[in-house]
Amino acid sequence: MCIRQAVHSLLLAALLCLTISTSASALDHCWVPHGQTYTINEHSTCRRVTNNHASGVQIFVPTKTAAEWSTGGNAFMNATPAGVTISACGVCGDTANCGPSAGGSNGISNNVWVPVGSSVTLPSITTSGRYNLAQMSSSMIVAEGEPTATDIQAYQFNGTTWAGVGTSATLSGDNFRAAVKITATDYVFVEEEEASGEANDDIRLHARRWTGSGWSASLSNQNTGIADAPKASKLNATAIAVIGDYENAMEAWNWNGSAWTELGKIDYPQSGTRYQLRGVAYLSDNSILVHEQYFVDSLTPGNYFLTPYTWNGTTFVAGTRHQIGTVASPVALQNMISLTPTSVISSLNVGGDHRLVVHYWNGSTWTATAQQSFGTIPISFEKLDFNEIAIVQGTVGGTYTLRKYISGCF
Repeated sequence: MCIRQAVHSLLLAALLCLTISTSASALDHCWVPHGQTYTINEHSTCRRVTNNHASGVQIFVPTKTAAEWSTGGNAFMNATPAGVTISACGVCGDTANCGPSAGGSNGISNNVWVPVGSSVTLPSITTSGRYNLAQMSSSMIVAEGEPTATDIQAYQFNGTTWAGVGTSATLSGDNFRAAVKITATDYVFVEEEEASGEANDDIRLHARRWTGSGWSASLSNQNTGIADAPKASKLNATAIAVIGDYENAMEAWNWNGSAWTELGKIDYPQSGTRYQLRGVAYLSDNSILVHEQYFVDSLTPGNYFLTPYTWNGTTFVAGTRHQIGTVASPVALQNMISLTPTSVISSLNVGGDHRLVVHYWNGSTWTATAQQSFGTIPISFEKLDFNEIAIVQGTVGGTYTLRKYISGCF
Protein backbone atom coordinates (compact mmCIF):
# COMPACT_ATOMS: atom_id res chain seq x y z
CA MET A 1 0.00 0.00 0.00
CA CYS A 2 2.82 2.41 0.90
CA ILE A 3 4.70 1.50 -2.29
CA ARG A 4 1.55 2.12 -4.34
CA GLN A 5 1.07 5.53 -2.68
CA ALA A 6 4.74 6.41 -3.25
CA VAL A 7 4.51 5.51 -6.95
CA HIS A 8 1.29 7.52 -7.25
CA SER A 9 2.98 10.54 -5.63
CA LEU A 10 5.96 10.26 -7.97
CA LEU A 11 3.65 10.16 -10.99
CA LEU A 12 1.81 13.27 -9.78
CA ALA A 13 5.11 15.04 -9.20
CA ALA A 14 6.33 14.08 -12.68
CA LEU A 15 3.12 15.30 -14.28
CA LEU A 16 3.33 18.56 -12.33
CA CYS A 17 6.92 19.11 -13.43
CA LEU A 18 5.99 18.33 -17.03
CA THR A 19 3.10 20.82 -16.90
CA ILE A 20 5.29 23.54 -15.43
CA SER A 21 8.03 22.85 -17.98
CA THR A 22 5.60 22.95 -20.88
CA SER A 23 4.06 26.23 -19.69
CA ALA A 24 7.47 27.81 -19.24
CA SER A 25 8.66 26.78 -22.71
CA ALA A 26 5.49 28.26 -24.23
CA LEU A 27 6.50 31.62 -22.78
CA ASP A 28 10.06 31.26 -24.08
CA HIS A 29 9.17 30.42 -27.66
CA CYS A 30 6.46 29.18 -29.99
CA TRP A 31 6.56 26.69 -32.86
CA VAL A 32 4.21 27.65 -35.72
CA PRO A 33 3.35 24.76 -38.07
CA HIS A 34 3.65 25.30 -41.81
CA GLY A 35 0.47 26.60 -43.45
CA GLN A 36 -1.08 27.75 -40.18
CA THR A 37 -1.67 31.04 -38.36
CA TYR A 38 -0.88 31.12 -34.64
CA THR A 39 -1.69 33.83 -32.11
CA ILE A 40 1.25 34.90 -29.95
CA ASN A 41 0.60 37.30 -27.08
CA GLU A 42 3.79 38.14 -25.18
CA HIS A 43 5.23 41.26 -23.56
CA SER A 44 1.94 43.16 -24.02
CA THR A 45 2.10 42.64 -27.78
CA CYS A 46 -0.37 40.33 -29.53
CA ARG A 47 0.16 39.30 -33.15
CA ARG A 48 -0.92 36.57 -35.54
CA VAL A 49 1.99 34.75 -37.21
CA THR A 50 1.31 32.99 -40.52
CA ASN A 51 3.88 30.42 -41.67
CA ASN A 52 4.08 29.97 -45.44
CA HIS A 53 7.85 29.53 -45.51
CA ALA A 54 9.23 27.83 -48.64
CA SER A 55 10.87 25.10 -46.53
CA GLY A 56 7.46 23.66 -45.72
CA VAL A 57 8.39 23.06 -42.08
CA GLN A 58 7.41 24.61 -38.76
CA ILE A 59 9.20 27.77 -37.65
CA PHE A 60 10.66 28.74 -34.29
CA VAL A 61 9.46 32.07 -32.86
CA PRO A 62 11.50 33.37 -29.89
CA THR A 63 9.39 35.13 -27.25
CA LYS A 64 11.40 34.95 -24.03
CA THR A 65 12.20 38.67 -24.03
CA ALA A 66 10.63 41.72 -25.69
CA ALA A 67 13.87 42.20 -27.63
CA GLU A 68 13.45 38.73 -29.13
CA TRP A 69 9.74 39.06 -29.86
CA SER A 70 8.56 42.63 -30.39
CA THR A 71 10.98 45.46 -29.57
CA GLY A 72 13.87 46.62 -31.75
CA GLY A 73 15.05 45.99 -35.28
CA ASN A 74 16.22 42.44 -34.53
CA ALA A 75 12.96 41.32 -32.91
CA PHE A 76 11.12 38.55 -34.74
CA MET A 77 8.13 40.82 -35.46
CA ASN A 78 10.39 43.33 -37.20
CA ALA A 79 12.64 40.87 -39.05
CA THR A 80 10.41 38.04 -40.23
CA PRO A 81 11.76 35.38 -42.58
CA ALA A 82 10.53 35.26 -46.17
CA GLY A 83 7.11 33.62 -46.40
CA VAL A 84 6.22 34.49 -42.82
CA THR A 85 3.72 37.30 -42.23
CA ILE A 86 2.59 39.22 -39.15
CA SER A 87 -0.95 40.55 -38.68
CA ALA A 88 -2.91 42.13 -35.83
CA CYS A 89 -4.86 40.02 -33.37
CA GLY A 90 -8.63 40.01 -33.53
CA VAL A 91 -11.10 41.64 -31.17
CA CYS A 92 -12.60 38.28 -30.27
CA GLY A 93 -11.55 34.67 -30.37
CA ASP A 94 -7.76 35.02 -29.99
CA THR A 95 -7.64 33.67 -26.46
CA ALA A 96 -4.95 30.99 -26.86
CA ASN A 97 -1.29 32.02 -26.58
CA CYS A 98 0.88 30.10 -29.03
CA GLY A 99 -2.15 28.40 -30.57
CA PRO A 100 -4.23 28.50 -33.75
CA SER A 101 -5.86 31.89 -34.36
CA ALA A 102 -9.64 31.90 -34.14
CA GLY A 103 -11.69 32.52 -37.25
CA GLY A 104 -14.82 33.66 -35.46
CA SER A 105 -16.94 31.76 -32.96
CA ASN A 106 -19.84 31.41 -35.40
CA GLY A 107 -17.93 29.92 -38.33
CA ILE A 108 -18.03 33.15 -40.33
CA SER A 109 -14.77 34.53 -41.69
CA ASN A 110 -13.21 37.52 -39.97
CA ASN A 111 -14.43 40.93 -41.10
CA VAL A 112 -17.06 39.59 -43.47
CA TRP A 113 -20.61 40.82 -42.91
CA VAL A 114 -23.22 38.35 -44.16
CA PRO A 115 -27.01 38.82 -44.14
CA VAL A 116 -29.19 36.90 -41.68
CA GLY A 117 -32.86 36.16 -42.37
CA SER A 118 -34.98 38.32 -44.64
CA SER A 119 -35.33 42.08 -44.93
CA VAL A 120 -38.33 44.34 -44.33
CA THR A 121 -39.28 47.42 -46.32
CA LEU A 122 -39.39 50.74 -44.45
CA PRO A 123 -41.38 53.85 -45.41
CA SER A 124 -39.83 55.74 -48.28
CA ILE A 125 -38.13 59.12 -47.90
CA THR A 126 -39.14 61.41 -50.74
CA THR A 127 -36.69 64.30 -50.30
CA SER A 128 -33.08 64.48 -49.16
CA GLY A 129 -32.50 62.45 -46.03
CA ARG A 130 -31.60 59.11 -44.46
CA TYR A 131 -32.61 56.78 -41.66
CA ASN A 132 -31.06 57.19 -38.21
CA LEU A 133 -30.98 54.08 -36.01
CA ALA A 134 -30.57 53.52 -32.26
CA GLN A 135 -30.16 50.20 -30.48
CA MET A 136 -32.98 49.23 -28.12
CA SER A 137 -31.73 45.70 -27.36
CA SER A 138 -29.67 42.96 -29.05
CA SER A 139 -32.66 42.22 -31.29
CA MET A 140 -34.44 45.57 -31.45
CA ILE A 141 -33.84 49.03 -32.91
CA VAL A 142 -35.71 52.28 -33.39
CA ALA A 143 -35.60 53.74 -36.90
CA GLU A 144 -36.13 57.44 -37.58
CA GLY A 145 -36.46 58.69 -41.16
CA GLU A 146 -35.74 62.31 -42.01
CA PRO A 147 -36.71 64.85 -43.11
CA THR A 148 -40.15 63.88 -44.46
CA ALA A 149 -40.60 60.37 -43.07
CA THR A 150 -40.08 61.67 -39.54
CA ASP A 151 -41.98 58.86 -37.88
CA ILE A 152 -40.01 56.89 -35.27
CA GLN A 153 -40.82 53.20 -35.24
CA ALA A 154 -39.43 50.31 -33.21
CA TYR A 155 -38.51 47.12 -35.08
CA GLN A 156 -37.63 43.70 -33.68
CA PHE A 157 -35.80 40.75 -35.27
CA ASN A 158 -37.51 37.44 -34.46
CA GLY A 159 -34.77 35.16 -35.77
CA THR A 160 -35.88 35.18 -39.38
CA THR A 161 -37.20 38.66 -40.18
CA TRP A 162 -37.99 42.13 -38.84
CA ALA A 163 -41.39 43.39 -37.74
CA GLY A 164 -42.65 46.71 -36.39
CA VAL A 165 -43.32 46.81 -32.64
CA GLY A 166 -45.83 49.13 -30.99
CA THR A 167 -47.13 52.38 -32.38
CA SER A 168 -45.02 54.94 -34.17
CA ALA A 169 -44.68 58.64 -33.35
CA THR A 170 -43.96 61.80 -35.31
CA LEU A 171 -41.14 64.17 -34.49
CA SER A 172 -41.69 67.88 -34.99
CA GLY A 173 -38.56 69.31 -36.56
CA ASP A 174 -36.45 69.76 -39.65
CA ASN A 175 -33.47 67.50 -40.39
CA PHE A 176 -32.63 64.75 -37.92
CA ARG A 177 -29.04 63.53 -38.02
CA ALA A 178 -28.60 61.10 -35.12
CA ALA A 179 -30.44 58.87 -32.65
CA VAL A 180 -29.00 57.76 -29.30
CA LYS A 181 -30.29 55.58 -26.46
CA ILE A 182 -29.74 57.45 -23.17
CA THR A 183 -31.31 55.22 -20.51
CA ALA A 184 -33.25 51.95 -20.52
CA THR A 185 -36.37 53.78 -21.76
CA ASP A 186 -35.28 57.25 -22.95
CA TYR A 187 -33.90 58.18 -26.37
CA VAL A 188 -32.68 61.39 -27.97
CA PHE A 189 -33.15 62.34 -31.62
CA VAL A 190 -30.71 65.04 -32.71
CA GLU A 191 -32.10 67.68 -35.06
CA GLU A 192 -30.27 70.06 -37.36
CA GLU A 193 -32.88 72.79 -37.13
CA GLU A 194 -33.29 74.99 -40.20
CA ALA A 195 -32.82 78.40 -38.63
CA SER A 196 -34.70 81.01 -40.60
CA GLY A 197 -32.51 83.94 -41.64
CA GLU A 198 -29.36 82.34 -40.22
CA ALA A 199 -26.38 81.07 -42.15
CA ASN A 200 -26.07 77.98 -39.97
CA ASP A 201 -28.50 75.49 -38.50
CA ASP A 202 -28.91 75.08 -34.76
CA ILE A 203 -28.61 71.63 -33.19
CA ARG A 204 -31.56 70.60 -31.01
CA LEU A 205 -32.10 67.57 -28.76
CA HIS A 206 -35.52 65.85 -28.84
CA ALA A 207 -36.15 63.39 -25.98
CA ARG A 208 -38.77 60.62 -26.23
CA ARG A 209 -39.61 57.68 -23.96
CA TRP A 210 -40.38 54.12 -25.05
CA THR A 211 -43.35 52.77 -23.08
CA GLY A 212 -43.09 49.19 -24.28
CA SER A 213 -45.95 49.66 -26.73
CA GLY A 214 -45.25 53.07 -28.22
CA TRP A 215 -43.59 56.47 -27.77
CA SER A 216 -44.37 59.24 -25.33
CA ALA A 217 -45.07 62.80 -26.33
CA SER A 218 -42.07 65.09 -26.54
CA LEU A 219 -40.33 65.26 -23.15
CA SER A 220 -37.93 68.10 -23.86
CA ASN A 221 -36.59 69.95 -26.90
CA GLN A 222 -33.25 71.57 -26.11
CA ASN A 223 -31.15 73.94 -28.22
CA THR A 224 -27.45 73.20 -27.81
CA GLY A 225 -25.86 76.41 -29.00
CA ILE A 226 -23.72 74.66 -31.61
CA ALA A 227 -24.56 74.34 -35.29
CA ASP A 228 -24.50 72.18 -38.39
CA ALA A 229 -23.96 68.50 -39.22
CA PRO A 230 -24.45 67.10 -35.71
CA LYS A 231 -23.18 63.71 -34.58
CA ALA A 232 -23.89 62.30 -31.13
CA SER A 233 -23.11 59.33 -28.90
CA LYS A 234 -23.72 58.05 -25.41
CA LEU A 235 -21.25 59.47 -22.83
CA ASN A 236 -22.32 57.68 -19.63
CA ALA A 237 -25.46 56.40 -17.91
CA THR A 238 -27.32 59.73 -18.18
CA ALA A 239 -25.30 61.92 -20.55
CA ILE A 240 -24.52 62.22 -24.24
CA ALA A 241 -21.73 63.82 -26.27
CA VAL A 242 -22.74 66.06 -29.19
CA ILE A 243 -20.43 67.52 -31.84
CA GLY A 244 -21.15 70.19 -34.44
CA ASP A 245 -19.23 70.40 -37.69
CA TYR A 246 -19.56 74.14 -38.39
CA GLU A 247 -19.07 75.36 -34.83
CA ASN A 248 -16.35 72.71 -34.47
CA ALA A 249 -17.37 72.17 -30.87
CA MET A 250 -18.11 69.25 -28.56
CA GLU A 251 -20.64 69.42 -25.73
CA ALA A 252 -21.72 67.12 -22.91
CA TRP A 253 -25.42 67.13 -21.96
CA ASN A 254 -27.01 65.37 -19.00
CA TRP A 255 -30.57 64.02 -19.04
CA ASN A 256 -32.42 63.75 -15.71
CA GLY A 257 -35.57 62.18 -17.15
CA SER A 258 -37.37 65.44 -17.85
CA ALA A 259 -34.83 68.12 -18.78
CA TRP A 260 -31.36 68.67 -20.21
CA THR A 261 -28.38 70.31 -18.48
CA GLU A 262 -25.21 71.32 -20.29
CA LEU A 263 -22.23 69.89 -18.40
CA GLY A 264 -19.39 71.40 -20.36
CA LYS A 265 -18.08 72.32 -23.78
CA ILE A 266 -14.84 72.29 -25.73
CA ASP A 267 -14.37 74.67 -28.66
CA TYR A 268 -11.91 74.30 -31.51
CA PRO A 269 -10.97 76.97 -34.08
CA GLN A 270 -13.53 77.24 -36.89
CA SER A 271 -10.98 78.36 -39.48
CA GLY A 272 -7.26 78.30 -40.13
CA THR A 273 -5.07 75.47 -38.89
CA ARG A 274 -7.35 73.15 -36.95
CA TYR A 275 -8.79 69.69 -36.36
CA GLN A 276 -12.35 69.46 -37.69
CA LEU A 277 -14.70 67.14 -35.77
CA ARG A 278 -16.38 64.62 -38.09
CA GLY A 279 -17.80 61.78 -35.99
CA VAL A 280 -18.08 60.38 -32.47
CA ALA A 281 -18.57 56.93 -30.92
CA TYR A 282 -19.01 55.74 -27.31
CA LEU A 283 -16.28 53.35 -26.09
CA SER A 284 -17.02 53.10 -22.35
CA ASP A 285 -18.39 55.39 -19.67
CA ASN A 286 -16.82 58.86 -20.05
CA SER A 287 -14.63 57.64 -22.91
CA ILE A 288 -15.41 58.40 -26.55
CA LEU A 289 -13.60 58.14 -29.89
CA VAL A 290 -13.71 61.12 -32.26
CA HIS A 291 -13.05 61.14 -36.00
CA GLU A 292 -11.07 64.28 -36.85
CA GLN A 293 -9.67 65.83 -40.00
CA TYR A 294 -6.69 68.15 -39.92
CA PHE A 295 -6.84 71.36 -41.93
CA VAL A 296 -3.57 73.02 -42.95
CA ASP A 297 -5.46 76.28 -43.42
CA SER A 298 -9.09 77.32 -43.86
CA LEU A 299 -9.45 75.63 -47.25
CA THR A 300 -6.72 72.97 -47.43
CA PRO A 301 -7.70 69.61 -45.91
CA GLY A 302 -5.08 67.36 -44.39
CA ASN A 303 -4.86 63.93 -42.77
CA TYR A 304 -7.54 61.95 -40.93
CA PHE A 305 -7.32 60.79 -37.31
CA LEU A 306 -9.09 58.80 -34.61
CA THR A 307 -8.66 60.48 -31.23
CA PRO A 308 -9.84 59.20 -27.83
CA TYR A 309 -11.39 61.76 -25.49
CA THR A 310 -12.05 61.38 -21.77
CA TRP A 311 -14.74 63.30 -19.91
CA ASN A 312 -13.33 64.39 -16.53
CA GLY A 313 -16.56 65.85 -15.16
CA THR A 314 -16.07 69.36 -16.49
CA THR A 315 -14.50 69.05 -19.92
CA PHE A 316 -13.22 66.67 -22.59
CA VAL A 317 -9.52 65.78 -22.52
CA ALA A 318 -7.97 64.64 -25.80
CA GLY A 319 -5.69 61.63 -25.90
CA THR A 320 -3.12 60.68 -28.54
CA ARG A 321 -4.22 61.20 -32.13
CA HIS A 322 -3.86 58.15 -34.40
CA GLN A 323 -3.65 58.78 -38.13
CA ILE A 324 -5.93 56.60 -40.25
CA GLY A 325 -5.77 58.37 -43.62
CA THR A 326 -3.98 60.98 -45.68
CA VAL A 327 -4.95 63.56 -48.30
CA ALA A 328 -3.72 61.15 -50.98
CA SER A 329 -5.53 58.19 -49.37
CA PRO A 330 -8.46 59.74 -47.50
CA VAL A 331 -10.50 57.89 -44.89
CA ALA A 332 -13.49 60.18 -44.43
CA LEU A 333 -15.76 58.21 -42.11
CA GLN A 334 -19.44 59.07 -42.55
CA ASN A 335 -20.95 57.27 -39.58
CA MET A 336 -19.25 55.61 -36.61
CA ILE A 337 -20.51 53.43 -33.75
CA SER A 338 -18.70 51.22 -31.25
CA LEU A 339 -18.95 47.44 -31.32
CA THR A 340 -16.79 46.89 -28.22
CA PRO A 341 -14.70 49.20 -26.00
CA THR A 342 -11.80 48.55 -28.41
CA SER A 343 -13.52 48.47 -31.81
CA VAL A 344 -15.67 50.81 -33.90
CA ILE A 345 -17.44 50.26 -37.21
CA SER A 346 -17.75 53.05 -39.75
CA SER A 347 -19.18 53.72 -43.18
CA LEU A 348 -17.35 55.35 -46.08
CA ASN A 349 -18.41 56.66 -49.47
CA VAL A 350 -15.57 55.96 -51.88
CA GLY A 351 -16.53 57.40 -55.25
CA GLY A 352 -20.15 56.34 -54.81
CA ASP A 353 -19.23 52.91 -53.42
CA HIS A 354 -20.64 52.58 -49.90
CA ARG A 355 -18.44 50.50 -47.60
CA LEU A 356 -18.08 49.35 -44.00
CA VAL A 357 -14.75 49.18 -42.17
CA VAL A 358 -13.87 48.20 -38.60
CA HIS A 359 -11.09 49.98 -36.70
CA TYR A 360 -9.85 48.16 -33.60
CA TRP A 361 -7.28 48.94 -30.92
CA ASN A 362 -4.33 46.53 -31.18
CA GLY A 363 -2.61 47.78 -28.04
CA SER A 364 -0.74 50.66 -29.61
CA THR A 365 -2.89 52.15 -32.37
CA TRP A 366 -6.22 51.93 -34.21
CA THR A 367 -5.92 49.40 -37.03
CA ALA A 368 -8.37 49.04 -39.94
CA THR A 369 -9.74 45.83 -41.35
CA ALA A 370 -10.43 45.46 -45.06
CA GLN A 371 -13.29 47.56 -46.40
CA GLN A 372 -16.43 45.65 -47.42
CA SER A 373 -18.47 47.09 -50.26
CA PHE A 374 -22.27 47.31 -50.12
CA GLY A 375 -22.59 48.79 -53.60
CA THR A 376 -23.90 52.12 -54.78
CA ILE A 377 -26.93 52.32 -52.47
CA PRO A 378 -26.29 54.34 -49.26
CA ILE A 379 -26.38 52.59 -45.88
CA SER A 380 -27.18 53.43 -42.27
CA PHE A 381 -26.37 50.97 -39.50
CA GLU A 382 -26.53 50.29 -35.77
CA LYS A 383 -25.06 47.72 -33.41
CA LEU A 384 -27.17 44.82 -32.16
CA ASP A 385 -24.34 42.81 -30.58
CA PHE A 386 -20.54 43.04 -30.83
CA ASN A 387 -20.56 41.13 -34.15
CA GLU A 388 -24.17 41.80 -35.20
CA ILE A 389 -25.53 44.96 -36.84
CA ALA A 390 -28.74 46.23 -38.42
CA ILE A 391 -28.40 47.94 -41.81
CA VAL A 392 -30.88 50.18 -43.59
CA GLN A 393 -30.11 50.57 -47.28
CA GLY A 394 -32.01 52.79 -49.68
CA THR A 395 -32.10 55.87 -51.88
CA VAL A 396 -34.29 58.96 -51.70
CA GLY A 397 -37.58 58.33 -53.50
CA GLY A 398 -36.77 54.62 -53.73
CA THR A 399 -37.05 51.56 -51.51
CA TYR A 400 -35.48 51.37 -48.05
CA THR A 401 -34.82 47.93 -46.55
CA LEU A 402 -33.83 46.86 -43.04
CA ARG A 403 -31.76 43.71 -42.59
CA LYS A 404 -29.57 42.03 -39.98
CA TYR A 405 -25.89 41.21 -40.67
CA ILE A 406 -23.44 39.14 -38.67
CA SER A 407 -19.66 38.72 -38.78
CA GLY A 408 -16.91 36.66 -37.23
CA CYS A 409 -14.08 38.34 -35.35
CA PHE A 410 -12.23 41.40 -36.58
